[in-house]
Amino acid sequence: MDDEIQNRSIPTFNESLDKMMGEAWNEVKEDFSNGTGIDRAASTAKLVGKGSFYVGVKFIQNLPDAIQRMKEKQGK
Repeated sequence: MDDEIQNRSIPTFNESLDKMMGEAWNEVKEDFSNGTGIDRAASTAKLVGKGSFYVGVKFIQNLPDAIQRMKEKQGK
């Protein structure tokens, strides 16, 4: 049973995050094609919220490398 669990492909956090953004984008495209004004506004607000979350996570993930590069530049 443990082998079955280990063999399953579990998406990484980044893969899940990318999938979330893709789904949000598809929802916006669908609502703009077929939805009402309220649907368009709601899906756009969701995209903005998820986009902000996505940018924040990517910023935090890259922050240690950026700090390290800044320290290296100051040391020169």
